[in-house]
Amino acid sequence: MKILDRYLLKGLGKSFTYSSLTFLSIFLVAVLMGRVETFVEYRATFSQIVRFFLNQIPFIFVQLIPFAVLFATLFTLGGMSQNNEITAIKASGVSLYRICVPILLAALVLSLASLFIKEFIVPYTNLRSRQILTYEIKKETRSLFDTRSNIAYRGEEGNVYYVDIFDGENKLLQSVTILRFDEEGELSGRVDAQKAVYMNQEWRFHNGVERYFKGSTLVRSVPFEQKVIPLKETPADFSKRQKLPMEMTYSELKRSVEKIKASGGDYRRDQVY
Repeated sequence: MKILDRYLLKGLGKSFTYSSLTFLSIFLVAVLMGRVETFVEYRATFSQIVRFFLNQIPFIFVQLIPFAVLFATLFTLGGMSQNNEITAIKASGVSLYRICVPILLAALVLSLASLFIKEFIVPYTNLRSRQILTYEIKKETRSLFDTRSNIAYRGEEGNVYYVDIFDGENKLLQSVTILRFDEEGELSGRVDAQKAVYMNQEWRFHNGVERYFKGSTLVRSVPFEQKVIPLKETPADFSKRQKLPMEMTYSELKRSVEKIKASGGDYRRDQVY
């Protein structure tokens, strides 16, 4: 590496560090202002607040890298221009394009680092940050079988479930609809039931109707008072809380978008995240 490259990278590194720390401080203060009422209301301890903000740093850092690189480049080249260093470098036969090479390489390395952090570190720290806020500061119960409402879930066999209320404690689905699809993706069956109870490793549906389709045509409709329908899903599948997009890796987010898209939900917001 030439002396000029080392000199440029040294100046760029200092400016990037100062810019990053400045922007990071501003972001952290903004987050604090948005959460201070919550911290006071739930009497969060100093340790909980510190751990919450430590887990926020990777996400914030990824967001500020482009701004920090931009300001670092402007400060570095602006300072060199003010001291007539760029004029001296050009006078020695070095073009402006050559001066930009180490800066572009540094920006490329920082971009790759940003991708790595966003894929392998940020999902975990965002999830951990939310867990600290939800379960440690707000002291909400962490139960395997929570009560949830308005569930849309796509199962392993391609079945799509719509459930008004899931009662985890009693292993009960209320106002449940199941859509079944054939290999070509066309609707082949539909089950509507007032409730479904999980007993003896099987789902028992009550007061419902099972419909069979061929293409878009209803072939047969069979009402029932009680019926056991074999399904692979268990109550644990319906009790799982979905991760937020910022808590997912690229592959997890891609699978989530495909699942929402297949079930007919609005996937556009997650797709552009």
